[in-house]
Amino acid sequence: MSVTTPSPTPRRGWLSEFFNDWDKVQMLISFVILALLASTPLFLRTPYHMGIAILTTLYIFTGISWNIVAGFAGRLLIAQIIFLAIGAYTTIVLLNRFGISPWIGILVGGAMAGLLGLAIATITLRYGLKMDYFALFTIALMVALRTLFLKWDFVGGAQGMGLSLTNPSFDKMIFATKEPYLYIALGLTTIGVIVQYIIYQSKMGKYFLAIREDEAAAAALGVDIGATTAWHC
Repeated sequence: MSVTTPSPTPRRGWLSEFFNDWDKVQMLISFVILALLASTPLFLRTPYHMGIAILTTLYIFTGISWNIVAGFAGRLLIAQIIFLAIGAYTTIVLLNRFGISPWIGILVGGAMAGLLGLAIATITLRYGLKMDYFALFTIALMVALRTLFLKWDFVGGAQGMGLSLTNPSFDKMIFATKEPYLYIALGLTTIGVIVQYIIYQSKMGKYFLAIREDEAAAAALGVDIGATTAWHC
């Protein structure tokens, strides 16, 4: 009687295990794209094309924040641009009106955008606005804020607020070329990619996905819908 010895299971290498983890592969792809954007000054010589690269990077950053709200939590947030507008207006108003450096203004602008998100979460939770009604509320808020800024002289009204770029100043974030602006945008986007990955892997991220799939079932399993919604907004 012969005894058959089972063949040992081949051990997979770390590279194979890495590529079997789709989340890590997506992170790798994201960093490759950011590296390509970082190399654009090597072959983009004109300010026009550099401006396109900067706007592309900023739109990626905005898309990451939208993905956390709409992609992870399933909230139909259409007027995502209002958060970017609040941050931008806060930064330029602090510089032009109070002489506060944009390096600080960016942080304050982010905090103001976060407070706006908290206000939206509070109102929509209070009145139970979901899906299409939530989207319509954000659109109405966008239109209201646009009208306010167009009529409000403190923020420049319809003409907006300008900034002289003739005298380079690191403190005022004014540079002679556009490359520094690209790397600032890339820094923000890199932080956004890392934060998004951390959220996705965290318990809060799993709560977001549970609410997206079935809010009632998530609540029945003990997920605090109100607190979680406030976090992702």
